[in-house]
Amino acid sequence: IDIASPTKYWTTGTYDFFSLYSEGGDIPAMTRKNNLPTFTYDIESQHELRLATATVDATNTYDEAVPFQFNHLLSKIKFQGFSTDAKQEVTLKTITISSVAHTATYTITADGTVGLTLSDDDADIQPLGTTGEFSLTAEANLVMEKVVFPQIIGENQIEFKVTYDTSSEENIEKSGYLPATTWSAGNSYLYKFYIQPSGPIIFSGVTVKPWEAGESSDILFDVP
Repeated sequence: IDIASPTKYWTTGTYDFFSLYSEGGDIPAMTRKNNLPTFTYDIESQHELRLATATVDATNTYDEAVPFQFNHLLSKIKFQGFSTDAKQEVTLKTITISSVAHTATYTITADGTVGLTLSDDDADIQPLGTTGEFSLTAEANLVMEKVVFPQIIGENQIEFKVTYDTSSEENIEKSGYLPATTWSAGNSYLYKFYIQPSGPIIFSGVTVKPWEAGESSDILFDVP
């Protein structure tokens, strides 16, 4: 290929192209398994990851640009906290999501189909956490945002824990489970949760929309 020229001098045939992009993150190395590109990615650094694929039927002097469109390979989750007691401000101190896979192996076919295998060993199933103080009232407060691997979330699978202070008590611990749903690549999921004076954390629903700003849809749950 002559980089300085738009013309590519190839042998006539079909070529498959694969490219990874991560803004601010490390690009994983691709290898081949069963003649398919594969790579392993770690979300510990919390950087996005995108993939572009293209198949080109080229001639000896192919002078068109290879059409690349980068699509997200991860999901984004956000949490918006409230206090159910409008008269009492809650100071949120820590947030932890348990049993989240930190690594996964991707396999890509020539047509761009992406296969994903989550790690399931003790070294990689770890919590995601955030520390820092957030004041929760009856008004919304965005308290956490993370990238995760696409996956199906079952009932009582992923526990959501918080510690917080009130005006009368410190280091109170509460927990609840994320509602069952599916995290799809390229989507953003906003969870609304409520901390009660007594009882577990309540999740009122999930707002789903594309990674970038766009149309959204609500998955609603009954509030006890």
